Amino acid sequence: TKFEVLSNISFYTELIHPLDINWFIKEIKSNKQSSKNSFTLKPYRIITKNNDSKYVYTFIKKTFNETNEIIGFSGYILDITEQIKGESHLEESISDLSAILEAIPGIVNVIDLDYNIVGASTSLLKKTGHNNINDVKGKKCFETWRNNGKICDHCLFPDVYKEGKTVSRRSSNHESLIDGKWAKNYAAPVYDSKGNII
Repeated sequence: TKFEVLSNISFYTELIHPLDINWFIKEIKSNKQSSKNSFTLKPYRIITKNNDSKYVYTFIKKTFNETNEIIGFSGYILDITEQIKGESHLEESISDLSAILEAIPGIVNVIDLDYNIVGASTSLLKKTGHNNINDVKGKKCFETWRNNGKICDHCLFPDVYKEGKTVSRRSSNHESLIDGKWAKNYAAPVYDSKGNII
């Protein structure tokens, strides 16, 4: 939710984490000189009155006088701390899983809640004609692996999300990516620190 309106940048900088303040000032100066009337900033940290760090998303709109000179800023910030923590936990989980992905004899990929690819085994990349994880990272799994315009009918992810546990099924020849052979497919959840599937 929106929890603070930006009206005084000088005052607001006192709330920004010491490690982010120089970057913030540089971004404000750079965007002030641009022709855009509004802009957003990538996530950074502020310090709350309880001395906690919060990651925020920022939307800022320039305020002009009658001669079109910038006289201030207005806007809002959103607390996205939990989102950032979830993404960080996912990255850590993927890093921990990387060795496992390569050790599994089958083909493996990791997706987020929106079906975007965040990790894949080398065997899967080779099998689908890709050279590097960066070639497919962030793309929809069903579009990348099977050239589908929609979620696959036999996708296991809905069951994983619903049941919160590993599920499996046997694929048919036309569904399999392993040289037309029958295969058993598995899908397992990845959790954040609060036990939510990410």
